[in-house]
Amino acid sequence: MASGPPARKAGGMPRKHRIVLGGLAALILAAGGATLGAAIKGRPITVTKDTDLAFDLPAPVRESLYYASLAPNSHNAQMWQVTAYPSRGELAIALDPDRLLPVTDPAGREALISVGAFTENLVQSLEAYGYEVEVTTTQVAEAGRDGPVVIVHYGGNPGEPDGIGQQALEAMTLRHTEKGVMLALPLTAAQLEALAAVPGVTYFQDGSDGFAYLAGGTVTAYRDQANDLAARQELAGWLRLSNGEALAQRDGLPAEQLGITGITKTLYYLTTSQADLTGDSFANQGISRTEKQVDGAAGFAVLVGDDPITAGRDLERLWLAATRAGVSVQPMSQILEDPAAAAALPAALGLTGTPQMILRVGRVSGDYGQNLGLRRPLAEFVTNGEP
Repeated sequence: MASGPPARKAGGMPRKHRIVLGGLAALILAAGGATLGAAIKGRPITVTKDTDLAFDLPAPVRESLYYASLAPNSHNAQMWQVTAYPSRGELAIALDPDRLLPVTDPAGREALISVGAFTENLVQSLEAYGYEVEVTTTQVAEAGRDGPVVIVHYGGNPGEPDGIGQQALEAMTLRHTEKGVMLALPLTAAQLEALAAVPGVTYFQDGSDGFAYLAGGTVTAYRDQANDLAARQELAGWLRLSNGEALAQRDGLPAEQLGITGITKTLYYLTTSQADLTGDSFANQGISRTEKQVDGAAGFAVLVGDDPITAGRDLERLWLAATRAGVSVQPMSQILEDPAAAAALPAALGLTGTPQMILRVGRVSGDYGQNLGLRRPLAEFVTNGEP
């Protein structure tokens, strides 16, 4: 017997049409859910600073410690710890032994440079708030703080930053590592003057023999590290593969700090697993990216100095001056992480002194950019040294 028309509810549609449309709706919702999930993965990360402490420390000092934490540091490991002595107006800055990089920085030289950069930001921030500041360095040998300790003493009558102070603080929030494309243009005379104002800096412009030596040496040194499984594993431990992971840890290298944004960030997070981070494909991508970066620089700035902490302070002065002049910066010191290559560098470049940092510099089109601000709450690295 021939079937009749599909059963229909009063005012409704045939049942088989409802089934088909229901299936389409499910597919659309599933696709929409995937799209929404991808959009969430790729959205810009937003970090809220946290300056709360469980003990009394003046607000300007806490703000200054936050600005200090915006200092450059390898792998964004934030390898500093601070002991506060509020009654005598002192802050003691030392290395955090749990945040060092024993494979790529076995002697702790780059870690001490980061402590120096932290110190410079702290000094400039405290001065911006009206404090008088003195800095000394001492050597200690005690559990958890074996090595040099920087003592920052602050006093006087703090207040709100004036115009110059505000400019100093703004430069710290804008200072960041530029791993993206730089323009194939030389620096201007004013920009070169800003770099030259910092002692110990030698600049090698694109097209010079020194630039070619540094570019080739950087790629070679990076390739050697990328092919070293221990170095891969060390880096992988600091890579973050989602906004949520980055915000939970408040350290390390999310996509933005690798120069990956927008849809590329979405794809990176969707297609990369923790296991991928130590594989050959990921290492080769890093080598290719490094080759493009050195090809896109206006020049290399080499900073020399005998003491890593002092060199770190000079580095931050240089970087803040570059920021104010609109010069983008990326540390590329892989050569210095190879003892033989580092030893050969002064003679090859005609340098007097010990090279401490190598920086790719140039200009970018459009917005200069700013510091991501992915930093730990003060309570995680500042403790009270008084009973």
